[in-house]
Order: sequence, then C-alpha cells, then structure tokens
Amino acid sequence: MIKDISGTTVNDHITSLLYKEICNLLKQSDMTMGEIANHLHFSDQSAMTNFFKMKAGMTPLAYRNQG
Repeated sequence: MIKDISGTTVNDHITSLLYKEICNLLKQSDMTMGEIANHLHFSDQSAMTNFFKMKAGMTPLAYRNQG
C-alpha cells in the first residue's frame, strides 16, 4: 500500500531517512563516527560506514571533510 502511494517501499523510505540523518549529523554536529553509529542504533561503526559508503559512494569521514 505504501508503495502504491509513494512509489517506494517502506524499506527504501527508512533507508533514505537514515541516510539523510547521518548526513545531517555529519555536517551539523561534532559527534564522532562511533557516537553517530550508536545514536542511530547501528551494531557498530563499521556497519554504519558500510551503509553510508553504499549510499554515498564515500566514507562518512570523507563526506564530513568535503565541507
């Protein structure tokens, strides 16, 4: 039903929201990668980094440092 309305699956929507929140925290906070991973309930920092690299094509640190 959600896909019929929005054109995306619930999983796609959640993934998009999670990615946007990581981006926001990387740019707007001074939280460490580990703190962001913990805050967003990833099993560990490596899991968050792998998720982010899959979506962004770069590491979270590279994203943060690009200004």
